[in-house]
Amino acid sequence: MKAVEKAETSTPLKMINVTSARKAIDKINEKYQDTIDNLDVRVNKVESTIMLENKETSAIKAVEKAEKSMKDIDIALARDAVDLLSDNDIKIQLNNRIDAINNINKLENSLAKYVKELSEEYRLELNIAIRDVDKAIEKLEEGNIKAKYKSRLLVARKTRTAIDKIKLAKDDYTIKVADDAIAEVTDSRIKEVLEKKLKDIVLQKEIDRKIEEATEAVEKAKENVKEIMEANENLEAVNNAEEEVKQLPTGSVKKELQTIIKELNNVIKAKQIVENAEVKLDNGILTIKDVTTSEKAVWGGLNKEYREYNPGKDEQGEDNPNLNERIKALRTALEEKEANELLKKSRRGSSKGKRNKIYKRYYCG
Repeated sequence: MKAVEKAETSTPLKMINVTSARKAIDKINEKYQDTIDNLDVRVNKVESTIMLENKETSAIKAVEKAEKSMKDIDIALARDAVDLLSDNDIKIQLNNRIDAINNINKLENSLAKYVKELSEEYRLELNIAIRDVDKAIEKLEEGNIKAKYKSRLLVARKTRTAIDKIKLAKDDYTIKVADDAIAEVTDSRIKEVLEKKLKDIVLQKEIDRKIEEATEAVEKAKENVKEIMEANENLEAVNNAEEEVKQLPTGSVKKELQTIIKELNNVIKAKQIVENAEVKLDNGILTIKDVTTSEKAVWGGLNKEYREYNPGKDEQGEDNPNLNERIKALRTALEEKEANELLKKSRRGSSKGKRNKIYKRYYCG
């Protein structure tokens, strides 16, 4: 029958031709039932083929949309459309494409987390994602989508290598190696982030080096101050430490080292004030102000370590006095001086009184 043949042979197959064929079959006399049954089978086959092609077309379009948007909702709709298909090679291929989309999304998420935070946990997650994408890509047919996914997989591998090199950067050579590895990354956004990471690491290593040098300089300055306490007046180590600390960026470490430097300078200043007072004592011109200034410099400005630091022994093998002891000696000397002056005044007053009595007896009878 021509109507059935047209339904079978039209390109593409159309439901309108199937409807026309069924109407033609309905007009056949029932006495030709075998013919009618045979024609019905042929038309039903065409109708099933059309319905299947429509489902496949819908599923293919849904998968293509998911590949373009990479959104979870589109991926879910594509999966639902493919699930409606009968088991065949097309269904397998479409499911492979959906699996690849899911794995690429996981790869992108893992890659973004590892680029943001260079942790071993995220590196392990990225390794798994790279492995899964590699397997998913192998199942795809050659084409633009497969090439696109291979390109992202390569970016992920290059990024992982670059981050590994960044973590090892510690000197000019390893920094150059890391910089070269970053240059291999073709994603400009990721490359920019990695370049900043490397710059920050290099900067931090430089800061760490300066902190180490400044801390070492301060330790030398502390030893130098102890030498100063033992009469060595070389202030170079303290000055050097102060300059090293000035080079540090603002922060808790700098503040702590500056506090130590300030204390060391206070020690030097206090020692000089005490020595000046001792010189005045030797010259007999020590005043109460000299003693109180010395006491304030030592007791008000220094911690116990420096107030009681033992400066060693003298030429006779006796312990040299520490700053505490020297302050006490100044105070004692001042008190003795004041007592002696009061005694002298008292004696002068007594002598004058005796002279007055003699004068009155002699001249006034």
